[in-house]
Amino acid sequence: MKKAKTNRKLFSLSQNIVSTTIFLDALFLILVMAALAFIYVDQFGDDLPIGIEVLFIVFLGVIALFMTAVALILSKKIHKVLAPIADITSAIEEIKKGNYDIHINIKENNEFKLIGNALNQMSKEIGNQVQLVYKSFAFDSLTGLKNLKTSSQDIDEILFKQDDKMAVCLLEIGNLKSIGVTKGQTVVEELMQKIAERLNIFAGNSDFIFSNSPNEIVFLIQGVRSLERVEADVTKLLELFKEPIDIKNYKVEVHINIGIAIYPSDGKEIATLIKKCDTALFKARESGAGKYTFYNDQLIRDVNYKQQISEQLALAIKNQQLYLKYQPLVDNKNEIYGFEALVRWKSPTLGEISPQIFVANAEESHLIIPIGNWILREACRAQIEMKKRFDKKFVISINVSPVQLMQKDFIDNLRTIIRETEIDPNYLVLEITEGVLIESSLYLDEIIEYLHQIGAKIALDDFGTGYASLTYLKQIPFDNLKIDKSFVDGIFGPKKDHAIIATIVQLVHSLDIKVIAEGVEKRRQYEYLKQIATDVFQGFLFSKPLTLDEAAHYIDQFYKVAKGRRIDVFAGKDFNE
Repeated sequence: MKKAKTNRKLFSLSQNIVSTTIFLDALFLILVMAALAFIYVDQFGDDLPIGIEVLFIVFLGVIALFMTAVALILSKKIHKVLAPIADITSAIEEIKKGNYDIHINIKENNEFKLIGNALNQMSKEIGNQVQLVYKSFAFDSLTGLKNLKTSSQDIDEILFKQDDKMAVCLLEIGNLKSIGVTKGQTVVEELMQKIAERLNIFAGNSDFIFSNSPNEIVFLIQGVRSLERVEADVTKLLELFKEPIDIKNYKVEVHINIGIAIYPSDGKEIATLIKKCDTALFKARESGAGKYTFYNDQLIRDVNYKQQISEQLALAIKNQQLYLKYQPLVDNKNEIYGFEALVRWKSPTLGEISPQIFVANAEESHLIIPIGNWILREACRAQIEMKKRFDKKFVISINVSPVQLMQKDFIDNLRTIIRETEIDPNYLVLEITEGVLIESSLYLDEIIEYLHQIGAKIALDDFGTGYASLTYLKQIPFDNLKIDKSFVDGIFGPKKDHAIIATIVQLVHSLDIKVIAEGVEKRRQYEYLKQIATDVFQGFLFSKPLTLDEAAHYIDQFYKVAKGRRIDVFAGKDFNE
């Protein structure tokens, strides 16, 4: 507004200067014309007729007066031109400064009035658009939550004013993408709205909840006196998402993880705190859905280590650093049922790397797709090799990642591998985890139908560790079910897992599904599992994972022992006894 007033003052001053200049120019012109007239008469007066001198002087005077009148008229015209120009210029300056609430009032009904009216309308429309753009940047259009990026300065001010500690929590919906793939984007949108609603109720103040990305939400916990208080609050929050959320006839499981950083010990600005939350979230994600982790310095070292793994994993495929080991599966008739193929990686710089670390890393980077195809091909070749050596057809069981399974060309790739390796599909078992049931159960139908068409089998791995229930076994025609090691470990524990396992075996057998017990390490575990009619056993009691040559030696030695004595010979001692 100050600049507009200045413009008007400058206009008034310029108008006065112009008017004065025109008047002085006209006066000067009269004097010049008069001087010229007298000079002319003086020089040529003797030759002119009498009276002509006077007429000539009068004529020049009339011209001078006429020009003066024209000048004065022009002065008024200029005033009419300069006034609206000044108003329009002032309005444009206000628009440039971001002030769109302007009104140009030009009384004259001319082109300038049209321009002024157009500017009035344009500034109003620009103002409306600016508000819409601001809202789209400042708020998440789906959840209505404030955007973290546009609110970072406000958050820093909130942090600066805090006398107590404050917890910054980064919440991630880990399976949001797979929900979108299997159930549709409309389900995702409604899910995010319901999650935001629950968070608003939980926090009691939407000023402390922010959208960070399509599957991440940040919320602040004020007045932190102890980490125990934060743990209690976060645990309550996770309880809100323990049960499935009903959306459009779906029961949607939500996999929530939370990374936590504390102000001011972990950082004094929101950007720094979010980075540390992200590091903590990485660790929480590894622990499984429904977990939270506080940031600490060790985490950053772990993240750096995993970053090294990410960088070298692509080279590991290219340089053939990956290899397979095979763990025997022994049935309740003392025969070798088959082998489970397990991927391993020995890096020349990092050494032997745990599959739990690099497989999870490969899934995040989608390198699991080429790795998974390589595993399928190598394991099928190994099965053919064992068949040739021993003239026996052993089952080969292969873990398939959910990421790999959800690829549109999965069936085509599997068909190609079966054709190239010439494996009998009747001896091929693909293992999937419980998480796949929730994330891609609809897509599974096509895969399972194809597997059963060609005679291959599908197994549910790690049963009892995740979200699956016996209901899924009625809906999906599995061939094998693998009871997780955690249940086997608890057979003789205080939680009566032995009774649970016995019930599972009975129910699963009623569905014509084979039961495989994983992680069998003690002889009495084996005896109990055999007593309740478990079909197949796998674990260190029988053998650790073996190279292909070691597996061949194991088979050779196994069948040299009489059938009745094989368990005593190959499973005579508890693992680590």
